[in-house]
Amino acid sequence: MKSLKMKRNGNDKKKKDPYCDLSMLLIVFSIVFFGFLSGLLWCTNFYNSQLMKLLVIKNGSYLFDSWVRPPVSPLVCIRPFNYTNTDHVLKGYTDKLIVKEVGPYCYRESTQKTQVQFYTNGTVSYRDNRTHQFVPELSKGKRDDKLVIPNIPYFVALAMVRNLGLFPQITLMSLLNRQEPFPVVKAHDSFFGYDNAIVTVVSAVSKIMNKPLPYEKCGLLLSRSGLSKDRILVWTGETNPELAGQVVNVNGVDTMTAWKARECNMVHGSDGSRFPPTKVGKKEPVSIFSRDSCRRLPLIFDTEGKFQKEIPSYKYTIDPDYFKSRTFNNSCYCTTTSECSYDGVFDISSCADGAPILISQPHFLNGDANLTESLEGINPDKDKHDFSMDIHPRYGLTMGMVSRIQLNVQVKKSDSNRFLALPDGLILPLIWMEISSEAMPDHMFSLIKHATFSVRYVELFLQWQSLILFTIASICFTRRTTAYIMQ
Repeated sequence: MKSLKMKRNGNDKKKKDPYCDLSMLLIVFSIVFFGFLSGLLWCTNFYNSQLMKLLVIKNGSYLFDSWVRPPVSPLVCIRPFNYTNTDHVLKGYTDKLIVKEVGPYCYRESTQKTQVQFYTNGTVSYRDNRTHQFVPELSKGKRDDKLVIPNIPYFVALAMVRNLGLFPQITLMSLLNRQEPFPVVKAHDSFFGYDNAIVTVVSAVSKIMNKPLPYEKCGLLLSRSGLSKDRILVWTGETNPELAGQVVNVNGVDTMTAWKARECNMVHGSDGSRFPPTKVGKKEPVSIFSRDSCRRLPLIFDTEGKFQKEIPSYKYTIDPDYFKSRTFNNSCYCTTTSECSYDGVFDISSCADGAPILISQPHFLNGDANLTESLEGINPDKDKHDFSMDIHPRYGLTMGMVSRIQLNVQVKKSDSNRFLALPDGLILPLIWMEISSEAMPDHMFSLIKHATFSVRYVELFLQWQSLILFTIASICFTRRTTAYIMQ
């Protein structure tokens, strides 16, 4: 009888073992599952990395159509410099040119990526096709306004002639002397193309030599209009979401020959549509690769703000060292054709087949004082002439921007040149251009807003829910274990 009783008690005790109970197994499973989920959501970027995969550039992806045909059509406003006293200067009556900013002449720019081709290594190539529609209601002037502007082909030829011998210089200068250094041109034509005698002659000669020029007219924005001659290759982000939109090469070349050092010739930086989210989130410097200047445009964090007063944004601006030619970072951009003699301008002649073209901020903002010694009418203003870009702090997407860049041409003539009464080295401002997209279409704005707030709320809900359920399961496990021990 005693042994039977002991056997029954042993059986009863075994049935009451909590570690073999189904509910206890469920508690243990909940601890493991919600513990793992909590660690995943709280201690890693798993949730964010899954969201970033939705932003990969691929056919049929979440934002593919918006990448091919950007829903935002930026406003391109051009402000030319009209030269008002060129006759007096060329005749030697005065040595100070008077310029007057006119405009703006505003165009709505539409962009579409064409010839899109994907590759197995996680890259995609494309060419941009841009069109421009004049917007009279936002402009201060008409398309056929007449302006007195520098004759760019004339000053380009002048720079080329200086490298020849004395006799060829005199011969060619006698021909150039028949051209007007400051012609009268209609505003729209000066941007998108007008007939120029020098270009016509050079184009004809180039065709005979079987090396045709890319353009048969002269226009400051010809390279920006129509189908781009450059084919850009960027990362899709499929292998690494951080790399999405980063330029791999241009026309199959990842290292240029414009500059004297490899680090300056390397092709790298964003295509401008997005930036590495981790860098932006940490407010680290980022960059855009500019094919027109054959270098990257460095951007640094400026301030935190609200895009369209709702979405958190990080405002980035141009690194002030970009236009400081005498800094260590810019030393390798100083070549024989780029003397780096002034702060405030960047000589892109090595990138423009030797044409003496320089870029700067409008009105030579932050430039050396001697840039304007021979000019009257230059009035730099940081509020009007600075550059800014609104970037999403979590996704690295460009939400808005106000890009302001000025184009200039430099007078480069030989010592024997007595035909032109302009000092050698004088920098002549041409236009400054403002490209702005400060507001998004409603559907795009709503999409980014939900991705910013709704998705974040879901993430917070899952984080706290997993933590709470893990805590509850742990408490239940502790109580059941304690009760068993105390029996």
